[in-house]
Amino acid sequence: FAQGRVLIFAVAAAVICGMLFGLAPALSASRTQLAVAMKEGTREGTDRRSRLRSMLMVTQVALAVLLLTGAGLFVHSLRNVQATDPGFDVDHLVFAQLDLASVGFPDSMAGPFYERALGRVRALPGVASVTTTMSPPMDGNTYGMGYKIPGRTSTSDDESAITEFGGPAYFATIGTRILQGRDFSAADREGSLPVAIVNEAFANKYWPGESPIGKCISDLKICHVVVGVAANAKYVSITEQPREVFFIPVAQSDWARTGGALLIRTTGDPSAVITSVRRTLLAMRSNLPYPEVKTLEDIMRPELQPRRLGAAMIGVFGLLALVLAAIGLYGVISYAVTQRTREVGIRMALGAQQVHVVSLVVRQGALLTLVGLVIGIAAALGAARLITHLLFGVSATDPITFVGVAVLLAAVAALASYLPARRATRVDPMIALRAE
Repeated sequence: FAQGRVLIFAVAAAVICGMLFGLAPALSASRTQLAVAMKEGTREGTDRRSRLRSMLMVTQVALAVLLLTGAGLFVHSLRNVQATDPGFDVDHLVFAQLDLASVGFPDSMAGPFYERALGRVRALPGVASVTTTMSPPMDGNTYGMGYKIPGRTSTSDDESAITEFGGPAYFATIGTRILQGRDFSAADREGSLPVAIVNEAFANKYWPGESPIGKCISDLKICHVVVGVAANAKYVSITEQPREVFFIPVAQSDWARTGGALLIRTTGDPSAVITSVRRTLLAMRSNLPYPEVKTLEDIMRPELQPRRLGAAMIGVFGLLALVLAAIGLYGVISYAVTQRTREVGIRMALGAQQVHVVSLVVRQGALLTLVGLVIGIAAALGAARLITHLLFGVSATDPITFVGVAVLLAAVAALASYLPARRATRVDPMIALRAE
């Protein structure tokens, strides 16, 4: 029903716009003084209506520049985002989670349940490795934990950083490199030495120029000994700058060890193992809730969707503006050529070459295009600054985008002007001299 109303509104808007824009020239034509119009030599090319057509043409070109520049910046930004290395393997990861609390699953049994699930999922075809975690990167559920670095003075009682939880072989499964030390192992369990792994940004902030292995991170209760340094990765947004993150084994966390999720690395297409993973989890207990199993690419899709939508929408509008500008310029120049038929005939009768006639006609289109380009580029420079926060890896005044749009519009305008200019060179001087 809502789509029907949108369709009715669109049709009504199109009809009303057509009537309004058709009414103006109709009223103008109805006021034409026949005696003046029939006088030989009268030309509309120099009157007020000709100037209005030129202004509209300049406006079309300017709008085309504005929209195409915005589309170019968004497309360039989207390409940069897609080329960004998130620091883990997006193409071969599956995330599986069960809401065990919804069916009254005892907290004390959640950990052992996921331990059994690890073994069964690991044996499935197409699974390279599997580990436990609490949440995947960039799903909007980041957790911050307060901590202190013993021996380091701080302006606050404690600091906070993103805290992630991982099971054995967590970094090998997610595809993040270990720069120093080791990955989590099965030995990092409850009752064993509390350990942590920090990312490169964390290590550079607190231990610049030295190895953080063996250092202590206090979570205000116990000291976690650093056993590894992982490469920086994206955990909140694909466009974020490297931020401090430290990792704790799931089994050594006060609350994370009562639950969790599975992070699965596949050997091929991750979507191919989703059904088998879901079936395996449901077979473990009859009253389990329906598992949420999806690829990491699906989880990250909302991060890229606004940029894709923005680039697509503005790109479509920009192409429409480009087509309208080309049609408008062609119409204006064609009309001007028609109005100057006698002039063209006289010039050719007096010996003007075709190249001179073409240059005469194209010059008018080039002037309108140039004015539109100047206005459009100025407007685009101002508007681009408003979307700077939506861009990634590209400046709001990116010269490649601006030059590319200008060259594209100039080429389209040259073609739109050349076609009527070419037609003007085929005018028979004798017929042109007898015109009107």
